[in-house]
Amino acid sequence: MVTNKFSPKALIEIFGTDSPSASAVSRWRATWRDRKGKIQVSSFNQTIKFLEENSVDPLFYQFYADTGGDGSGGDVQEKFYVVFYKEEHEVFFKLHQGMA
Repeated sequence: MVTNKFSPKALIEIFGTDSPSASAVSRWRATWRDRKGKIQVSSFNQTIKFLEENSVDPLFYQFYADTGGDGSGGDVQEKFYVVFYKEEHEVFFKLHQGMA
């Protein structure tokens, strides 16, 4: 069973049940994690706070970190991204962050 970090409404919207397995949620999220709509952010905490304040369910976004390196060491600069499942959440975020 999935932890209570996702709302029953969001779970039902995607899975048709409010109690999908954690592995089902993980597999589903993996299908859209690397899509083109990732937006670079400077702070996970500020991003999460903004999304929570605006009632964006955590089921519909996730974070992604890219070291930009090839594993050989050297000057690696990690970049952090938020990725949205729903285009309307992505557009909303960009508008309110002055990105659009």
